[in-house]
Amino acid sequence: MKILLRRSLSGFAVLALASVLWTARADDLQPNVSLLPPPDTGANADTSADLTRVVELVNNTLRVVDRPNSTMSMCIAEDGFNFADNAALQAYRTRHKVLSHEISYTRAEHLFDVLANEHHIPFRYPDDGCYARAHEMSRILEVNGVYSRKVWIFGDLHAATPYGPPFGAEGSVDWGWHVAPVVSVRMPNGTVQDMVIDPSLETQPVTYDTWRARMTSERCPIVDVSASGGSGCSAYMTERFTYMTDSDPHATAWSDADLAASNQTMADYLQIQHQRGF
Repeated sequence: MKILLRRSLSGFAVLALASVLWTARADDLQPNVSLLPPPDTGANADTSADLTRVVELVNNTLRVVDRPNSTMSMCIAEDGFNFADNAALQAYRTRHKVLSHEISYTRAEHLFDVLANEHHIPFRYPDDGCYARAHEMSRILEVNGVYSRKVWIFGDLHAATPYGPPFGAEGSVDWGWHVAPVVSVRMPNGTVQDMVIDPSLETQPVTYDTWRARMTSERCPIVDVSASGGSGCSAYMTERFTYMTDSDPHATAWSDADLAASNQTMADYLQIQHQRGF
């Protein structure tokens, strides 16, 4: 049995994000980026103490973690962050100020693994919420000093996945559209290719054609966003800041409302993912 699940093109509700831990190379963090999601208020929240997000430096890696407020007296505040000590602050200050528009395939694989292991992103609830997952992944890529765009595909899409109803070998989902981040990657042979980062479907970075073939046998050409919306399967690219299908495809900054919507959607769907046992 296959359950048909469609997304509407309207916006979705919003919620606070589950407890998050991510890592970033100390010299890759970007200035004045809203890194810290709101504290978890869902079923999995740690209510044993009042917590605050703190940036720590461990083995030359900056980690964003929740710490009890009782430990805050030694923290240093800057750019909206609470740094555990001066070493963490100095590491933050040495970040690059320009995003990398091209990365090696080895680094693309590493970043894919980092994203796939972000447990606050509900990759095992593929039914819906790709827009929220893509938004958070794009933001974490920026934190790691990497420029990304988003690829949006529209059509009669069907993807086999053990995390879709009825689950296991027969599991699948059906979508009217899907979205994921894209990064430019210098391949081992020296060519540069756009690679899709989508842990909800893949186990590594893949080309657009490989990604598209997971969902449809149609060619689905990538067209200019202004030419999208016609009959048949098609796709277009937007900037990383574009949150939904009805958002500005040429947006040039993060929207606080969109980030809040992304956080809430992920928290909502993370609860369903956990209810399913994933």
